[in-house]
Amino acid sequence: MIREILMLTILMCLGLLKSYSQPNYDYIDPQAYVCQQIDTGLVQVDGRSAEAVWEKAAWSRSFVDIEGPHMSDPYHDTKVKMLWDDENLYVFSQLAENHLVATLKNHDDIIYRDNDFEIFVDLDGDTHNYCEVEVNLYNTILDLFMAAPYRNGGPLVMDWSCLGIETAVAYEGTLNDPSDEDQGWTVEMSLPWWSLGMRYKPNLPDPGDVIHVNFSRVQWDYEAMDGVYVKKTAADGKRLPEHNWVWSEQGKINMHMPEMWGHVFLATADNQEMPVMEGEDELWL
Repeated sequence: MIREILMLTILMCLGLLKSYSQPNYDYIDPQAYVCQQIDTGLVQVDGRSAEAVWEKAAWSRSFVDIEGPHMSDPYHDTKVKMLWDDENLYVFSQLAENHLVATLKNHDDIIYRDNDFEIFVDLDGDTHNYCEVEVNLYNTILDLFMAAPYRNGGPLVMDWSCLGIETAVAYEGTLNDPSDEDQGWTVEMSLPWWSLGMRYKPNLPDPGDVIHVNFSRVQWDYEAMDGVYVKKTAADGKRLPEHNWVWSEQGKINMHMPEMWGHVFLATADNQEMPVMEGEDELWL
């Protein structure tokens, strides 16, 4: 009897392994970025990237559709660059846009209901204990913490704040004015390592580590009605869905699959190359 129970248990475990080893999306090689180290205090967060130190940072590729290369290219260009020092991760993003729109002004409003820019950070790449920051054209912030992805029960922790974060937005054009055509907007951020690591020192990365990061741009289709922007609707009156454009494609419309995020190498010297990431597809499986 004991042997039969043991065999049944083994068969059940094998069944579970099989189900977990065959997710319904494909592994996509994540984007990689060599993030240059700078001296502390050289970046002033004003949304402009006027500091010469930003010239050290390479631009990422242009964002793509979240689902992957089989989808159409985004109709607006988006790209980012990054730097780091002992205190912060720095991000600068450039977003082409011919109609600048924003409505949400309160901290932790659901910012992706506006056009927005988002960053997701998992410092150790284990897909748990990661954070998300969103910002719109009013420079309104939503910041949250996830102990685990939604598929593992989360929970979503909205009370968490990225203490010490600085963000700034600049734009070329006029906000919420459909009468003209705009050129775009930029976002600059400094995110303290201490906050990204949940203020727990063992969580903090070391120089030369690779952290897992992704960026998302949520873009709605708008039209002008009676001098104001409104979201477009289909013939049946239903609001058109948003576009989701990302740095490293996810394979599905779901940013909360951290195993698909890009790899950011915290370089310690100029001209360093991205280290080879061994076994990433096996780890994903």
